[in-house]
Amino acid sequence: MKISKVETAWITVPCDPPQGLSSGDITMSTDAVCRITTDEGLYGIGEARGASLPEICRVIAGEYTPLLLGENPVESQYIWDKLYRHKLAGLTPPEQSGKRPDWPAMRPYQAALAAVDLAIWDIKAKARNLSVCELLGGKPHPVVAYLSKAFYVEGQSLDEMCREAIEELERDGYTHMKMRVGRYGHEDAVRRIAAVRKAVGPAMKIGVDVNQAFDCETAIKTCKAAEEYDLMWIEEPLGRAPKGADTKKADYDWDACLGEIAANTSVPLSSGENHYNLRDCNSLVTKGGIRYMQYDATKNGGATEWLKVAALCEANGILMAPHHVPHFHIMLSAAISNAFIVECYDNKRQHPAWPHLFDGFPEVKNGLMECPTGKGWGMDINEKFLKKHGTPVAWDFR
Repeated sequence: MKISKVETAWITVPCDPPQGLSSGDITMSTDAVCRITTDEGLYGIGEARGASLPEICRVIAGEYTPLLLGENPVESQYIWDKLYRHKLAGLTPPEQSGKRPDWPAMRPYQAALAAVDLAIWDIKAKARNLSVCELLGGKPHPVVAYLSKAFYVEGQSLDEMCREAIEELERDGYTHMKMRVGRYGHEDAVRRIAAVRKAVGPAMKIGVDVNQAFDCETAIKTCKAAEEYDLMWIEEPLGRAPKGADTKKADYDWDACLGEIAANTSVPLSSGENHYNLRDCNSLVTKGGIRYMQYDATKNGGATEWLKVAALCEANGILMAPHHVPHFHIMLSAAISNAFIVECYDNKRQHPAWPHLFDGFPEVKNGLMECPTGKGWGMDINEKFLKKHGTPVAWDFR
């Protein structure tokens, strides 16, 4: 079996209204997709995000495709290494200690590698007439989901934010949720946390995403103030380059600073969506004091690297709570021993493209995401929707 065709396209669908993080508004639901076909007619699909969509597709079509044609998709680790050596190896420092490499240059290559790798795993599983979960030795089963909600929305009061969240929580039976803070500093963050806790009651598990908005001092202050609200976690309280930090200093180390925050609060910390490979995650695990790893298979290297990070975390007593794209992470989570939860959304507001772009998009019932039982990832790309809303870079519509 040999790879005979590689296709890629990207799609954007407006979010109405825009959904705000600490750093700004999410105005579009965005995805880059990849389809790899073999000479035996089997094909697999993958998704990527976290970088410029046109640039991701350019890398797949212009740089990775010549390296993929003729290769056997069963040899996934060999292919992963081949693509990594093409560009990423030269952009990664020989040693990592929580410091950022040439991240802007890396991002489209990391994301493109993720899309390709996910498509290859789709083919590998289909070739064995199995789901990806089964191929990995797991049994497809529902996994606990949390609703990623409570964004900053222009003109929305705290009461309105809470009512909107409760409506969605109750509709699908969620027992876990996540909210956003950080845009307006410490006091606003604590006020938002208090409002949500009061609204949803004591039984709801609440995660808080700061989206890297705080410096170390503010993060510790906020975490200490939040201890009374019985939080599931506080996520990425500190950025790679927080305001006022001199990241050019040789001793600046994001992971070590996160560990300092962990040592000064009883609230569990989560991180990892912006850690780009196994070595980077090892620094986070060693120094960061996290209890939950949020490594993202669609931003950073696909299933091949995600599984290595999961094994690292299992060896260190850390649970996997993968960031975003639950329709791929559900299969991976159902296949490992240390999965905790997957991140889901109010797709109508936050990710309007997903349920239409992916035929077979898994549902959430009673707070659990159903794990597909179909072959591969259990999904296919809706070409009618892609043709209407997407931008093909190299795609032959069937």
